[in-house]
Amino acid sequence: MKRIDRRAVPPALAGLLAALLLAAAGCTAAGTGGGQAAGRARTPQEALQAAAPDRSGGSFRYTLADPDSTGTGVLDPRAGRGLIEINQREPGDDLVVKTGFLKIGPDLWTRITPSRRVPGFPVPDKWLRIDPAKVTSTDLLAEFAADPTGAAALAARTGGVTADPSGYRGTVDLTALGGVELVPPARVTALGPKAAAVPFEAVVDAEQRLSKLTVRVPAAGRAKAYERVSTYGDYGAAAIPAAPTAAIDAPAGVYDLLNK
Repeated sequence: MKRIDRRAVPPALAGLLAALLLAAAGCTAAGTGGGQAAGRARTPQEALQAAAPDRSGGSFRYTLADPDSTGTGVLDPRAGRGLIEINQREPGDDLVVKTGFLKIGPDLWTRITPSRRVPGFPVPDKWLRIDPAKVTSTDLLAEFAADPTGAAALAARTGGVTADPSGYRGTVDLTALGGVELVPPARVTALGPKAAAVPFEAVVDAEQRLSKLTVRVPAAGRAKAYERVSTYGDYGAAAIPAAPTAAIDAPAGVYDLLNK
């Protein structure tokens, strides 16, 4: 198959696909471990850290939503297996790109489906086998081993955490998350000092596991305030789909887009 002519691909689509790897991983958060210190009760922050899913736990299902994208996924960090599906929209454009990434052991597949026909985008609408060594913009396999929504990273960078019967409230320092992008870097910069104390609310289930996390991003300049909401469930019972049987090798054009 011919390589994709980037000049023929609308900028909105190119931008969406460039962002998909970050969105697919959500971030590259390491598990933080919220173990209780011996001989004393956990602080609210320690309890929040223990509630967040991380790479040491079993499988779970999650959703993620902000004004420009929605996503769903199922992940088994210990087994290194997972499925991520994202619907990404560029502001000011009606084009939506649905992208899936499926990882089973060392094998990785993707499926990219625009909501309408795009000239210069001859990517088959089927599962495509990806060679991770050809994806130079990020380490896809490593990102599947991390927290896909950034909850563990958030829990480690909080302040003023208080507990109530349903969960926890506090603030998160968006400038202290390292490579984790809960909020786009441009928005973090625009927030100025407010980025160091962005409000969040965390809801836990009956077993004190995270079930919902809402980050309330303040307005910045002309950009309106919004909420970034993630949900979690099916702990220990979420099943990963089997490997696709009709997959083909990804054409060169897919790597063009993933590495842009």
